[in-house]
Amino acid sequence: YTLHRIPKLRPDTILVVRELLTHADPKVRCRAVQLLQKHLVVEPQDEARVLLDDPDAEVRKAAVEYLAKIPVFDWEQVARRALLDEAEAVVFRAMCLLKDAKLLRRSDIESMLQSEDAIVRSRALWAVDTIVEGSGQVRISDDVLFDSSTEVRRYAVLAATRDNIPSLLRLIHEERDPAIISCILGALSRHGDNSVVPAIIEFTLHSDGFVRQDAARALGKLNDPRALEALRRLLTDNSI
Repeated sequence: YTLHRIPKLRPDTILVVRELLTHADPKVRCRAVQLLQKHLVVEPQDEARVLLDDPDAEVRKAAVEYLAKIPVFDWEQVARRALLDEAEAVVFRAMCLLKDAKLLRRSDIESMLQSEDAIVRSRALWAVDTIVEGSGQVRISDDVLFDSSTEVRRYAVLAATRDNIPSLLRLIHEERDPAIISCILGALSRHGDNSVVPAIIEFTLHSDGFVRQDAARALGKLNDPRALEALRRLLTDNSI
């Protein structure tokens, strides 16, 4: 920690830090990798590659970040391998490195969506519009729209396309979380398909005031005269 505050390390200090990459304590190994990354020390590439299989997730994450930051290493495949890591923190860091470098691909998102970790699946959907192939290129399946995880469902709804409208209409009648229902209402209005108007009108009678509010907003965006009666009725709704 103290060495991190020093602007430049001497060669003999760097040698000591490199030796600590094999220290018994994972916190020491992790801090040593981070220190070498800060100073862009390129020589320990082989040692860092060994740490990609370290038993400690924080060490693996630090190794991925080190290899991504040093200027002489082709790190892209290392990051893609890390997308399959068992630790969510490692996967998320690898994904962010690829995303920030504009290298994240549809195949990366699709592999993350197969993870058993719901957080990994939600992170993949969070980044779905940043892939190099462009927005809307990842197919949003019913598996993620009807996922058991609230966060996965929420991000899936936000990423849904016009092709998902039939599934969104099924989901909105099965969903019990008001926040997700509101997300679905927004998604249904976003695509400009007025066939969804009758379904949205139903939710102007929902027990949750915020859902009723978002139903009104969705109907306003679609500008369909069939919504007038429901919208007039909401003029006397003083719950919000």
